[in-house]
Amino acid sequence: MKNKHPYSCLNQSQQVSMFIVFLPLAILLLICMQIIDQPLQTEAAPMGIVSFQLAGSLSESHLIMESWQKQGQMYAAFSLGLDYLFMLTYAVAFGLACVLLASKLFSKGSRLADFGPILAWGAILAALLDVLGNYTLWQLLIGSDAEIWAIISYWSATIKFTILTVIILYLVVGLILAARPKASSN
Repeated sequence: MKNKHPYSCLNQSQQVSMFIVFLPLAILLLICMQIIDQPLQTEAAPMGIVSFQLAGSLSESHLIMESWQKQGQMYAAFSLGLDYLFMLTYAVAFGLACVLLASKLFSKGSRLADFGPILAWGAILAALLDVLGNYTLWQLLIGSDAEIWAIISYWSATIKFTILTVIILYLVVGLILAARPKASSN
């Protein structure tokens, strides 16, 4: 693999070791965040905190926060705080998954391998967009009445989810291709 990626400074054994640590941490944090998100799922926010991220307007954000009441807003604040740790773990886990899969695909001669390093950077970009989105949600939670925070939250979440969806599709397709036996050249 000739493309540089965020984990180029690590050898493959170190990349595998990091992946083995970060993937279960990301899954554990995701489960914790799903539990924390339960009280945030209301009629106004059927997807909990994700509904808040994608509200897109100040009025919709206010409706969501009102549906949570004070206790729900505390859950949302806790969720946003825990999300910073989740961002780190999912960015590393997804990035390493892309790099490790790309290495396997490269050894099989698949051109799909070229996308792994790019998507490893994409995982970092998704986490940075998540940081930006959380900052905007904090502003709304502490009472800002600036419409721009809801708009920035919407766009950062939309782009983040798009990048993560592309990464997941790459991993699924790549794993299918990697599992297939290499065609013999007779």
